[in-house]
Amino acid sequence: MPNCPNSVSVSLPLWEHVVGYEEGREDVISVLRSGYPRFVFSKAVLELQKACLEKFGSGRAPQLCAVLPSSAAARECQQFLLRFCEANCLLVHQKSIISVDACAAGVHAVFYPDLPSAEGQSLRKAAKAFWQHTGRIVSSRQASDALDQLGTHFGHEPCSSTCRGSEVECSPHAIIKLKERVAEVAGVEVKKVHLYPCGMAAIEASYRLAKKLHPGSPAAVFGWPYLDTLKLARRPELGPQDCQFFGRGDQQDLTDLEAFLERNSSGGRHPLCALFTEFPSNPLLKVPPLRDLRRLADKFDFVLIVDDTISTWLNVDFLTEGIADVVVSSLTKLFSGRCNAMGGSLILSESFTKRSCSQKDIQEFFQQEQQSTRWGSELYPLDASALLANSQDFEKRNRVINSTTMALVEWLAEQPEIQDIYYPGLGTQKNAYNLFLTNHKR
Repeated sequence: MPNCPNSVSVSLPLWEHVVGYEEGREDVISVLRSGYPRFVFSKAVLELQKACLEKFGSGRAPQLCAVLPSSAAARECQQFLLRFCEANCLLVHQKSIISVDACAAGVHAVFYPDLPSAEGQSLRKAAKAFWQHTGRIVSSRQASDALDQLGTHFGHEPCSSTCRGSEVECSPHAIIKLKERVAEVAGVEVKKVHLYPCGMAAIEASYRLAKKLHPGSPAAVFGWPYLDTLKLARRPELGPQDCQFFGRGDQQDLTDLEAFLERNSSGGRHPLCALFTEFPSNPLLKVPPLRDLRRLADKFDFVLIVDDTISTWLNVDFLTEGIADVVVSSLTKLFSGRCNAMGGSLILSESFTKRSCSQKDIQEFFQQEQQSTRWGSELYPLDASALLANSQDFEKRNRVINSTTMALVEWLAEQPEIQDIYYPGLGTQKNAYNLFLTNHKR
């Protein structure tokens, strides 16, 4: 969607620019006008950081500001920065990292000094890492509204009603309606659905839930994932450092995983709090052995978290049979189908919530999440409204995507120049993938 102030993607004109972006070259980075909001602060967010510094900053220089979507996110950002200081031998008094309720569109601000460590790290980079790896971001819509409420009007007009939404819809009603829509598509009860500012925030929430259920135990990642999932599980400021990574996701990794679990389960210990996997994986579209992982999750009592962003609930189902404990998804991608809003969902399986030993803790976790926000979710209602409008043709678009993808796969298979095709419905992966296809896809 060109020239939309709430765009969540960016196009680079040449392949050399894509390479330069990945390499962090200044000649590419310096001319980017926008980017994916977890990686690049929008103009509205930059203006909001500046406005919060001017209104609430202590005046001590140099001081920087991070903006967060809830009081809970702000508290956890504070703790993250303090743990970062301790790990990097930065001498920062606890009172020099403070949070403030901006009393504007639900935004909270965390103020911190910009102190570098001997290794070249800094609190500025750490705060950006919290934003990126937890996904607990302030959207451009939320930042624009916060600026308006702080008396600093952001200088743009929204490009359309679905680009921004309307003030009337900025209420819990939009959150509830989007939950109902997700529940309808996924075929679950509304109470099992929880919403977040992006897919990464849903993943991070599932990790926090698992740590609450099994404190002190590390996580594992099975199969090569979208990279930030692995970074999240490995960040020492967010949990145990000994994340177990089974990057191939093959039979040998399954054997190694089981051996690890056996070795580390003595004395009543939980060898893992959670295991993350993707179905299929991003970007190689590999299919993990979900039934084997379910067997191990039952035996060793860890939370099995499946990211289905690539396949979506319309095509695959891990919830009806309770194969996954938690399914996390990015609503920014296929569900929205337009590049003007971000969101994420976390869906609990019925069997997971009914476990007698976990039910109370799970309920308390989500009650605390809801109480820390103005609307019962860190997803901003105007973003929920935009996602809801965008998703109305999701089923139709999904059918077209499935059809054209299969046509492309069949065409590629006939080309002599193509050596390998990565697609879950082909070759040795086909049976494992077909096990979880929804009824209308079988």
